[in-house]
Amino acid sequence: MLLQDGDAGDSALTITWVEVAPGARQAPHQHEPEQVYVVVSGQGRMRIAHEERDLESGALALVPSGATHGITNTGDEPLVYVSAATPAFRVTELYDTGELRR
Repeated sequence: MLLQDGDAGDSALTITWVEVAPGARQAPHQHEPEQVYVVVSGQGRMRIAHEERDLESGALALVPSGATHGITNTGDEPLVYVSAATPAFRVTELYDTGELRR
């Protein structure tokens, strides 16, 4: 977690740095904040709603508010991405309350 609700005054962003091991995945989930993923290195397959596409270093994927989404590392090296979401939220609170749904 690089930045989340409450970390920087009234910032409207949540920003994460994520590393996904080869063969691992982020389970499909949904939440209200709009989100963008930017792939730093590696490669993966991103699902947003009913669409899937392959991503590699430098790719950007926009996740609309409420869209089910997740990403799988399809390469032999770690998949590294940065995500930013708005409005800001606390990731642990969403998981704890069940707002992030699989």
